This record gives sequence, structure tokens and C-alpha cells, in this order.
Amino acid sequence: MSLLAATQIPKPADEQAFERASVVLWRGLLNDRSMQRNGRRGQRQNGVDLFGIRDDDADWHVGIQCKLKSEGHFLTEDEVREEVRKALTFKPPLKEYYVTTTAPDDVAMQELARGITAELAKTGRKLRVFVWGWNTLEEKISEDAGARKAFDPTYGPFSEHILDETRQITIAQTETRAEMGAGFSRMEAMLTEVSARLAVPPGDATVALSGFEAHLDAEIDEYRELNNSGKTLTALPLLEKLLERVRSTASGRILFRVKANIGHCLLALGKDDEASAMLLSSYDHAPDEPKAVANKAFGLLLRGEWRELLAFGGAKLDADPGNDGLAGYLVQAARFDSSVSDPLSIIPEQLHHTAAVQIGRVDFIRRRGQPGEWWPVAKEVLEAHPSEPHAVQFAAEAELDQILTSEGFQRTRVLSPAERARLEAATATLVSQWDRERVTEGALRPEDAALCGNVLVGLHALGDLPKALEVARQGLSLAPDDVEIITRAAVVALDADDEALAHEFLAKLPRNSNATVLKFRFHASRADWGEVARLVEEDASLIPPVEAPIISTTDKLAAVKIGGSEEEARRREISAVAVEAASNPRASVVVADFARREGFEEIADRAFKAALGHIAIGSHAADRLMVAHHAARRGDSSIVADLLDGHVAEDHDNNELRVLARAFVNDSPIRQRALSFFERLPAEVRGLPFFLHAEGLLHFNRGALPEAEAALRKAIATQPELDTYLALFSVLHRLDRGAEVKAVIEGIDLDEVVGTPGQSLWHRLCAKWGREPRRSNTPTPFFNPPGTITRRLSAISA
Repeated sequence: MSLLAATQIPKPADEQAFERASVVLWRGLLNDRSMQRNGRRGQRQNGVDLFGIRDDDADWHVGIQCKLKSEGHFLTEDEVREEVRKALTFKPPLKEYYVTTTAPDDVAMQELARGITAELAKTGRKLRVFVWGWNTLEEKISEDAGARKAFDPTYGPFSEHILDETRQITIAQTETRAEMGAGFSRMEAMLTEVSARLAVPPGDATVALSGFEAHLDAEIDEYRELNNSGKTLTALPLLEKLLERVRSTASGRILFRVKANIGHCLLALGKDDEASAMLLSSYDHAPDEPKAVANKAFGLLLRGEWRELLAFGGAKLDADPGNDGLAGYLVQAARFDSSVSDPLSIIPEQLHHTAAVQIGRVDFIRRRGQPGEWWPVAKEVLEAHPSEPHAVQFAAEAELDQILTSEGFQRTRVLSPAERARLEAATATLVSQWDRERVTEGALRPEDAALCGNVLVGLHALGDLPKALEVARQGLSLAPDDVEIITRAAVVALDADDEALAHEFLAKLPRNSNATVLKFRFHASRADWGEVARLVEEDASLIPPVEAPIISTTDKLAAVKIGGSEEEARRREISAVAVEAASNPRASVVVADFARREGFEEIADRAFKAALGHIAIGSHAADRLMVAHHAARRGDSSIVADLLDGHVAEDHDNNELRVLARAFVNDSPIRQRALSFFERLPAEVRGLPFFLHAEGLLHFNRGALPEAEAALRKAIATQPELDTYLALFSVLHRLDRGAEVKAVIEGIDLDEVVGTPGQSLWHRLCAKWGREPRRSNTPTPFFNPPGTITRRLSAISA
């Protein structure tokens, strides 16, 4: 079961959106890429909104009816029976018919569907009828990344990294660092695949029977430790030479140990097929050795032969109920057997609390239990086995998953202070794991690449983009073609506004939905209209339905720009696009931005008003932030404050917090909420140069000059910047202490002060000629970040 079912998925806003997104969902459920909507609105649809066939069976037709219900409204029996009546006239005849609704699951409706199915069967009509409420739909949507994107516009490469279902089990061995896995495509898959490094290793240790064998054991131990320390390319040829040397003379026990360690080396190099073959072969030399039995179990699991493993392992565990390594592998294999509901039922009670079994049990519950059920179990296992690396990693991943899939974070993208502290600790644990795993002579295994992706997830959520870029470079240096690392690296580079790096990463991505959306974002933000148009034309089929409105809107505007029509014609064309985009806040912001650049302020105002009208208390962060940033570009400080106050994280420095601070400073008149904002900031945030500078300007603008001077002097003491000096000069002139300005100027160390060349030149001229900034009585604008003082300087010194 996907972890995403624990996350609330936003319901569609209208019937068309419901149908569009449902097409993507049902394409996967029916395995029918030709799934489509039935006709168009206004046409007779015979009770069927969507239709397709199941598993390429041309005789097995399936119909779906989509019923959008507002909060507090439910399906009725009359509605369901009427839709079924109409569906019976659909041609060709349907074999399955689903009434899906945004209303909650309802036992009465489910019973009604079963009753209708029975009634039809009695008349000779074989049509299975189902009613799926939103709870069922959420679960189905959560299991399909494409459907998740279609229903949730904010579901992107990073969120899906935590929320998609893993494709194949992974087993890891601490002693041998041997791990298996099939790689990942999504954020959740990376998290769960790394989590699947579960087993207490079978190892290869046995009892020496002679002095000669003791010597060989010591040699094998030496090579094994080389592999364990990451020197696989050194260990492997030494083990292979040893095998050739003793192949015809050594005991079966020694041959088992040599081959088992060769298998572990091959696994570390990513050669899983060769590794499993070698592990299975090693068992034949010492079939009675418990470690050989465990290694064979591991080899079977590597091959995905879980039925064989359950049969073989069950028999061996009956004969040797103390083999805890083998027991751990049986627990992991049990998750593939739907007849096993409790994996401990197939394990001797004496092994229930061993690390291998308990960690395997966590994985079983995570994959087979209810969403989130595995989180407390992972933490309990860590308490019982605090030195077990897999338990440590499980607990860290449980924290990551629990926090980032919470309804609050999914909707607001804001972490509470407690959540941030937990996420920082979990991410630090994963960073430590990554630092250990990336130091190896072998290839970066898929599960280690996945670990890199999980680190990126945590760092991105924490806003630590520099560290995320560092980790991304580390991962790509070891796995330069890993699509998932490249994708997440591109997201981080875009958010960090590193144009060169983003361009580099985007060029490496294959054609897929993620790449299309990321490239669109890159080119649209740079007004590269030709590339936007090319993307839409060439990759239209890859655009997720949920992103279609904003991308389609941008494409239409690109066509206007490229077309080069006369002014009046462009006005009409842009106005028409604005009307079409009015139902989508993000698309309306795109129109507003474009119209402002083209000089059509009245269209921009209408589009902005349309976007603003969509923002309510429960609006998603993506919509709220996009509208707020546009309001900031317009200089509508009061609106920015309205949109962001109480909706951004205040416990740490971040871009949205700075936008809000600027809005409070520029709002006129200054209100109490602005003063309260700075007063409630944590000391470590309030004491940063940016926020000290902003607080100083706030006090200047409200006429509290002593407070302004104090804040600005603190800012200068923390980080001397020329525009902070400029603001201080204005304050001193307001206080009729202009004579002090020259002394301040003479005390400035130009080698230490941060500022633009133009500012430095201005300062040198002032110092040379003894000039002082002219007195200003106008409020100080605060649109530009520190170091871009041009607009502010003209206001202060006027």
C-alpha cells in the first residue's frame, strides 16, 4: 500500500477537472492508454463520462461516471440507479461500471452497487456495478504517481519521491555491505527502497577445524574487511585468486566462505545476477552451515524467488530454530505472500525480538499495513536495537515520511518549530548514512542513489539549498546518469536560482513529464517564449493534466509574443487568454505578469483580481505563494502581508519570510501587525542583518527614529553593508545629527563593506568632497534585497 494514502489529496474544483484527472487514474487502473472521455459536454453520454477496456481485452468494456459533490452533499440511491439505467444503453455493452464521487465512502452505496449487480444478473445482464467514494479514490490515486500529479498540482518530483510505491524489495547486509534492489523512480520509492536494507547479515563466519584452515580464515577475514571498508575493487581479485589457489584442496567450509565473499563483492559492484549465482553456489559447499543457509536465502531473495525462499527457509528453520539471519529473510519474503498476515507467525518465538526479524517486521508493516502504521514500530525497533544501522535509518525515514506527508505540510509547506527540529535530526542521520555509503571503490548501487535522493528531499524541505546542491553533485559524480538524482538536482538548482546548473541538469533529463514541467518552468521564468512554444508543441502528451492550465496559458501567451501583432490585436489576444485562465489562480498570475510586461495594465489588473479571488483560508500554498509574489512585484504590500502573514515559517530565514518582511516595511500606514511580526521573530532570525535592516526601515517609516538607529547600527555591526549605512545616514539627518555622518563615513572600511560598485563610487565621492546625503522626509521603500540600493538610495537621499 502506498504511503500516500495517509495524505489528503485535494478534491477537484469542478466536474471537468474531475474528469480530466480521472482519465489519468483509470488509464493505469485499466492498463488502457487509450482511456478517454466520452464525447463532449452537452452531448448525450449514456451515463458514461469515461470509457476504456481492461488489459487490452477488446470485449471487456468499462464505463466510469464522475459525480462531483460539494462538502456535506452525498450520492443518493435514485442518482445511482438513474446513472446505471443510462449506462445500460451504452454501446458496446459494459462489463464493469463505476460511479465515482468526491463524497466520502458510504456503506449504503456500496451495498446498493452489489444489489444492483445481483439484480442485473437475474435478468441475464452481466454488469458489475461499483460505487467508489473519495476515500477509495484517494487510495487508488496514491498508488499512481501520474494520477497523483493529475489530482494535486503541487505534487512534483520531490514530494513524489516520498509517496510512490517501491518496485522491488531490497536486502542489505551490514557486515558485507551487500545490498539488492531494482532502483527507484519516485521520492517515496527512494525512501522505502533504502528502508528495505533490512537484514541482519548472514555473514560467512564458521568454526575453523585445523591450524591451516585458521590461516585461510584469517586471509578471508582480511579481504572481507577490505570489501566492508569500501575497497571492493581491491578485495575482489584477491578473493578470486584465493579461490583458484585452494579450489581443489580446501574444505567445503573454506570454499563456502570464499565464494560468499566474492558474491558480496559482486553485489557491491552492482552485479546482482552474478552475485546471487555465487551465493547459491557457495551454499553447495557447506549445506549444513547456518551461515551458508542464510546466504542461500539471501541469494534467492536477490533473484526474487520468494516462494522458493519460503519453502527452503521454512524447512531449514524447523531444523535450526536459532538461525536469526535466515529468519530475517523469511520475514521479508513473507510480505509477497498474501496468505501471511503476521510474519512472526512463521518464525520461532525465540527469534521474534532479534534485530533481523524486527527490522523485517517494520518493512512488512510499512508495505502491508495501514499508512503510517509503521512509524511508531520503526521507532520502537530503534529503541530496542540502537546500534543496528538499519534500525537507525528506518527511524530517520519514518520521521521524514511522517512529517512530509502530513496534511498540514502538504497543504501549507510550512514546518512547525518542533517538526523542523525532528526533520533536521532525521536528515542529519541520512546525511551521515550517505557520507558513509558514497565512499567506495564500487559502483553506486541503486539503493545508495536512492539514499542520496532522500537526503535531497530532507535538505530541500529544510530550505538548505546550498547543502542540497553539494549532495547532488556528490551523487552525480558517482552516478552521472541516474535520472532521479538529476531530476531532484534540477529542482534544487531551479529553487536556488542557479541558472547554469539548472540548464546543465535539465539537458541530461530524458523526455518525461517531470522533465517537461521543469524545462517549462525554466524557460517560462526567463521569458524564453520560443522554447516554451517548442516544448508544448513537441511534448504536449507529456504534460500532466493538472499542469495543463498554466502551461497552456503560457503557450498561448508565447504565441502572442512570437506573432508580433499590432498593439490592439495583442491586447485582444491577451484579454481572451485572461478570460480562459480566470478559473485558475496560477494561470491568471501568468497572464497578469505577461500583461504587465507588455504594458496592458488593465488586463493585468483583471487577471490579478481573478487570481486573488481564488485565495481563501484553506488555499494550497502553491496558489497562495504565486499570487503573493505577483502582488509583491506589483508593489501591493498590504495584499502581500494579508496573503503571507500567518502562512509562512517564521522560525528560520527563508525567502517567503523576507518577502513578508518587505511587505510590512513598505505597507502604508505602518500597522501594529508589522510591529508584532518583528517582535515575535526568534532572536536568531531577528538578529540576522537582513531583518535588522528591515526593522530599522520599519521604524524609520513610522517615525520611531531612535529605534530605527538602534536596529540599523546592530545590522552594521553584524554585517556592514552600504545600503544599511545609507539608511542610517537618513535617520541621523532626521534626528538633526547630520554632523555625525561624516565621522561614520570616515570610519567605513571599504574592503569590508558589502555593496555594488556604484555604491562604492558614491561613497568615495562623498568621502572625498565631504558631501552628505540630502535629508529625506519620504518613507523608505524596501522592494530590493540588500545590495540593490538604487531605488532606495534615491528615496533616502532626495
